[in-house]
Amino acid sequence: MAPTPAEARALIEQAPGLTLTLDYTHFIKQNISQEECETLMPYAAHYHARGAEPGRLQASVSANKVDFKRVLQAMERVKYNGYVGVEYVWTEWEHCNEVDNLSETVLLRDHLRGLMA
Repeated sequence: MAPTPAEARALIEQAPGLTLTLDYTHFIKQNISQEECETLMPYAAHYHARGAEPGRLQASVSANKVDFKRVLQAMERVKYNGYVGVEYVWTEWEHCNEVDNLSETVLLRDHLRGLMA
């Protein structure tokens, strides 16, 4: 709905109380910094987690550029109490069919659990 964090904030400002499903991957793909993505965390009611890298909406855990430790720290700072969904999908759109979704889901789940321990 909003291709940049700035545009997402503009929508939020027009609708007080609006929350969003935050998915850094759409921004990381465009080489937008994680720091800029974090500005949206206070408005998040749901978070989608998967690997991403510049040029790739979906990437393997080994190629991933999202710092999930930092994501969890940002969640802690804003007292995020929503859900985190691991969101690997298999579709030709955006080359999302080029990773093993089942294996990557398990790997990312285990990585997140390790960070939360």
